Amino acid sequence: MKAHREILKNGIRVVAYPTPTESISLIVGVKAGVVNENLKNNGISHFFEHMAFKGTSKRPTASEISREIDEIGAEVNAYTEKDYTEYFVKARPIHFEKIADLLADIIFQGFFSEEEIEKERNVIFEEEKIGIDDPIIFLEDLFLETLFKGTTYAYRTIGTRKSLSTIKRKDIFDYRKEYYIAENTIIAVAGKIPEDWKEILEENFSGVCRGKPKDIKKQERKTGKRLVVKKKEMKQANLALGFPTTGFLKQDYIEINLLSSILGGSFSSRLYTEIREKRGLAYSVRSFPFYFKETGYLQVYAGVAQEKVEETLRIILSELNKIKKDITEAELEKGKEQLRSSLVLGFEDTLRQAGLALRREIYDLSLFSLEEEIKKIDKVTLEQLFSKAEEIIDFNELNLTILGPFKDGEKFAKILNTI
Repeated sequence: MKAHREILKNGIRVVAYPTPTESISLIVGVKAGVVNENLKNNGISHFFEHMAFKGTSKRPTASEISREIDEIGAEVNAYTEKDYTEYFVKARPIHFEKIADLLADIIFQGFFSEEEIEKERNVIFEEEKIGIDDPIIFLEDLFLETLFKGTTYAYRTIGTRKSLSTIKRKDIFDYRKEYYIAENTIIAVAGKIPEDWKEILEENFSGVCRGKPKDIKKQERKTGKRLVVKKKEMKQANLALGFPTTGFLKQDYIEINLLSSILGGSFSSRLYTEIREKRGLAYSVRSFPFYFKETGYLQVYAGVAQEKVEETLRIILSELNKIKKDITEAELEKGKEQLRSSLVLGFEDTLRQAGLALRREIYDLSLFSLEEEIKKIDKVTLEQLFSKAEEIIDFNELNLTILGPFKDGEKFAKILNTI
């Protein structure tokens, strides 16, 4: 069944995707994320997301919220992206009215007690420590700081200890008043949707105030090749290498997804074959794209022994160079089938359905259609892939971040200077 769009009386956009299943997923997305922050309040979007689960007038404590969720056997979570924040519940369809009431209440009616704010501040400090200790999380933050230098996309989602320490209760209230308005709010629902779903949403979300969304100035990242090496004592070195790409608005993500699939998106991909299967240099090696509204990136990640980083880096650069001029029809078809299968299999999950619908609405794209997306995949040609590879894989815009026990990046810079 096809998705359709509705608008509630207060202007909230809703995308509904009815499907024949025995679950229902409800997602509320708000156009408020890291790009809306500054150095002083960096981390407030993520802080607010945490505080949403800490109590309202109707549900005064976090325990009451948790108990209500558990009583209906629902899956609930939230996360903060660079340019929006998402709250979701997946449950049995008979609980739709309850989950709509729950999300509307915790997102828009939290009272943010001083005691809970201080407790959650400490929780986030502990979360920050996990990010520092986890090399993959740490490296990803480092990579984004490098790639998007000069823009708010470079800010860490979690914030910094300095910025988090200064966020007060009034700041959180002001943030909600400014950004958590009807015009910034999108709701996506997928699964076995009740006939009166719109009335239920109207009733529960009618209290969301209207406002004037703040314009976000277009941000230009600083161009050029960059290498950042962060010394960290560890047995394994980690590297992330990548290039800036276009965002969802340009709608060339299918070509980029196919390039990534061929390069390092599966067990038979080029990087996995060359680095892991043939040489045994790494346990984990992969490539993946990620998109925001107007920008994005294509990244290659590898975790390797510290003495194997140079060899691994040379192989990655060689494969990036090869893919610009050598892709076979068989590789293209394999990549297409991987994308088709990922869409079809993922679409069996109502949370995935709602998530896809929400993200397209957040980025002002057309309604998602599985059939139309597959048609777009089918139409991609080798010529389009070569053109896109030439555009994206620009070694003058290469960004490389390495985490490991290295004093400096001199030996890695020499390798980069050969391309």
